Amino acid sequence: MLAWARETASLTQEQAAQALDVPLERLQAWEKEGDDGPTVNQLKRMAERYKRPLSVFFLPAPPKDFQPLRDFRRLPGAIDRRFSAQLAYEVRTAHERRQIAIEVTQTLTAGPAWHRGARHR
Repeated sequence: MLAWARETASLTQEQAAQALDVPLERLQAWEKEGDDGPTVNQLKRMAERYKRPLSVFFLPAPPKDFQPLRDFRRLPGAIDRRFSAQLAYEVRTAHERRQIAIEVTQTLTAGPAWHRGARHR
């Protein structure tokens, strides 16, 4: 989960270790799921830096996450660069808001549950 959260935040291990103020080796050990994991306070800092809720670190498996489309506006042979951490967060936020809008629209279109089953007299 730690590696998934870091990768979806578009951070390298080096960037994450620096942002969390921990040695790179310690972060790598945490991500390998060794016996020595981060403390709750360290998880809180990770959640803040990775822009994820703290509870995500306690899930049994990474959630199915939105993967932004690839940028095909590159010349053949060009290096595929990662999105910046800020852009990755903004894309993820936009996708979450889109999902909420779709759910609200579907709910409003369907009408209230009590109305769907009622007969007009």
